[in-house]
Amino acid sequence: MAQENNPSENMGCLGALFAMFMGAPSRQQEAMRQTEEPEEAAPQEEPKEEPKPVPEEPEKEKRSTYADCYQKKYLLTKNEWFAHKKLKPIADAKGLIICPKVRLLDILEPRRGEKDYKALLYKVQAKHVDFLICDKDMRIKAVLELDDSSHDQKNRKERDSFVDEILTSVGYKVIHTKYINDDVLDNLE
Repeated sequence: MAQENNPSENMGCLGALFAMFMGAPSRQQEAMRQTEEPEEAAPQEEPKEEPKPVPEEPEKEKRSTYADCYQKKYLLTKNEWFAHKKLKPIADAKGLIICPKVRLLDILEPRRGEKDYKALLYKVQAKHVDFLICDKDMRIKAVLELDDSSHDQKNRKERDSFVDEILTSVGYKVIHTKYINDDVLDNLE
């Protein structure tokens, strides 16, 4: 009959100490276990159901291209287009250039070092003016805003007031008009 190797048998005292610390039974413990009556087997717990894996949300597909996500858009609204059509011959006669739909950030920016620089930047980054009137050297002579019926709304009046304030504070002349007529560009310095 083959005997199991017990570390405490092969290594003497050191093996017994090792077995005691490592949890292996010593010779005495083995002998006591054999003389004791077998204990009743502890009732085994019923196997627990393993939790079902939570289905993972499908990963959002990463686009390989954005080419099919956008569509063309006209640069000018109908009102802006008609205004530009009327304004162009007037500007041409005076040697002026019209730049339509220009972002405020293209013509002004917060002063460097302002403590709320980013907030000031974000406040103007998406706003634009309808037309810039420039001389032949592209120096801005005036900002022209078409005031259609949308400018009568309270939130639009607040926006216009803010834009006018910052434009005039940096030295631009602001012209508001509902209609383009021959004298709209008079008195430009």
